[in-house]
Amino acid sequence: MIGAAEQHIPYKKPTKTSKWLPEETINITEKKRKAKAAGDRDEARRLNAEFQREARKDKEKYWNERCDEMDENNKKGHTRDLFAQIKKIRTPFTARKGTIKGRDRKELHEQNKMKKRWQEYMEQLYVNRNEQQQQLEEEEQMEMEADLFEEELIWALKQLPKRKAPGGDGIPTELLKSLPVA
Repeated sequence: MIGAAEQHIPYKKPTKTSKWLPEETINITEKKRKAKAAGDRDEARRLNAEFQREARKDKEKYWNERCDEMDENNKKGHTRDLFAQIKKIRTPFTARKGTIKGRDRKELHEQNKMKKRWQEYMEQLYVNRNEQQQQLEEEEQMEMEADLFEEELIWALKQLPKRKAPGGDGIPTELLKSLPVA
């Protein structure tokens, strides 16, 4: 029975090939394998270069055709076909496994342990965030309380330009410069 099945139903070895590689380009890889097995390095190298060149051309041709089809659908206003093609092109979403890692870096498979670990993680996140927030607030207060030295004030007043319009406070710079400083 197995012999009859092998004879009438040909077994095709599953291969990982890209969508854009035609049969002729794949045949080049077979020739390359045979040359490599025979020990002919120069021929294998030549075939490898040929394969790379053809694969690049085929890939470019494939994507140009896809883009042309999408452009055509876009111009005609066939949005359903356009988005269907975009959906085909995009890589499919693969969800992660339903496991998370515990503190000891081992995967947790039980639902209760996963919930507890998730709760610990979230609590730790918020504790760290509150500490960081407090540190930021303390730093802001320290920055606001910085002392303004007299020398800095005198220097800043000297740097003010003459004969300019007053600022938002309405005080002209000439008036500020005329103030006696300490």
